[in-house]
Amino acid sequence: MSTMKNKKVFFILYFTSCIFQLTSYNLYADGLSTTFGDITIEDVKLGYTYTIKPLEITNTGTQSANIKIEIIQPSPENLKAGYELIPDTGWITLEKDYFPGVLTGTTIQTNVVVTIPDSLLYLGRKYQVCFRLYTETDEQKVPDAGINSRLLLNISNVSEKKVEKQSLKNEEKLIFIKYLYDKTKFNKEVWDIEKELTVDLKERLSKKFTVVGSTDKKIKDKIYTIAGEITKFDLGSNEFSSLPLAYYREYSAEIDMELELIYPSGKTEKLHSGKKENYKKLRTIIPGPTEEELIDDKITDFNTREEIEWGSEEFNKSIIGKAVTAVIEDLVEQIETKLIEE
Repeated sequence: MSTMKNKKVFFILYFTSCIFQLTSYNLYADGLSTTFGDITIEDVKLGYTYTIKPLEITNTGTQSANIKIEIIQPSPENLKAGYELIPDTGWITLEKDYFPGVLTGTTIQTNVVVTIPDSLLYLGRKYQVCFRLYTETDEQKVPDAGINSRLLLNISNVSEKKVEKQSLKNEEKLIFIKYLYDKTKFNKEVWDIEKELTVDLKERLSKKFTVVGSTDKKIKDKIYTIAGEITKFDLGSNEFSSLPLAYYREYSAEIDMELELIYPSGKTEKLHSGKKENYKKLRTIIPGPTEEELIDDKITDFNTREEIEWGSEEFNKSIIGKAVTAVIEDLVEQIETKLIEE
């Protein structure tokens, strides 16, 4: 694996064009310090593996300690604006994540390896993942100190491994999308999900292919037809008492869709995508709910969800909006992959 030169603020990985930015400040917690602050990796390519080195941690305590490193999802309130939760923390691995008996004043280090799947679903996206660094005393065997640092991944808009295949002029392939059927019988007075999801799928596919409005006999032998069903569309929230002035609120949303891709030859392919979003927050009077929680309060309430328009900024920020976007993007990628491979 190629090495990096430390330029104080910029780390350049020479086997790619990626640039790594490292904040110049140190992070401290009781007994620990690290120079591994916020790191941003620009122009990350699909299908590549990167090694960032090293992640250094110093035992600043008064006694030896066992140091542990965990890769975690950031909490919603700590998510940087414009970034999403990393789809899978398994993208990030550590050369070593546990260091027993580190003497006071000693600095340990480990390489951080980032592997990006070769999937068009992630093209042009921005993801955040966090590292939790803490000590584990021999006596207690529990975390008693901690630092959270974060890694920001900016995925390139170009897939080098699929450029050649994508140059097959997708726009020449004609696609007709039938009205999706809602098997969930979701309340149409809130959102007509048959209509809205059909429109979302059309709009997303029209950016890559020519979407036609009918199966004209003159071009019937050139048309790929998409039909499908919405098999699940659920959202809701629950409240759990905790303390007199605090309580837990849990949000959930789930969508599941099945499509059939029909080729001009009559051959068919089954496609499926599903997404489940959920999170739980401790709610207190002060500081009160976040913007995300207020949106999800409204959209998961039977009496207020109709106030949020499908496709609006508020909808897209909501728990169900994120699930819808993920499923549509995944289905479009599957369709594109099938047509490119044909």
